[in-house]
Amino acid sequence: MHHWDTMLRKKARALLAIFCPLLFLSACALQSPFTQSSQTTGEHSQTSPLFKEVDKLQQGDTIQVDDPNFGGSLQATVLQSYFSAAGVDCKRLLIQSNTQDRKILVCNTLHQGWTPVPQAN
Repeated sequence: MHHWDTMLRKKARALLAIFCPLLFLSACALQSPFTQSSQTTGEHSQTSPLFKEVDKLQQGDTIQVDDPNFGGSLQATVLQSYFSAAGVDCKRLLIQSNTQDRKILVCNTLHQGWTPVPQAN
């Protein structure tokens, strides 16, 4: 009986060693250190000229666009492109305008298309 107990404990430790980091990584995929402007909420994502172009952009690409949701003329650069732990296509953007520079995270959701992900401050 002692041998069976030892084997069970080893298997449990191995499973914990695998699943704990995965849980941590999936939580990281849902959060980002970047803050999001209140101007880029979901209601603007359907009409945003920038968000309509995001699908065509790859990591490192830069685009110039006039988007009133971001205050007018801007330059957007894709800093990072990846699939989240939930299997959703996401892109981290650097938005540069005349008034400010900011980083946002946008993900391609099934029902809303490219939308900004709310960020924890």
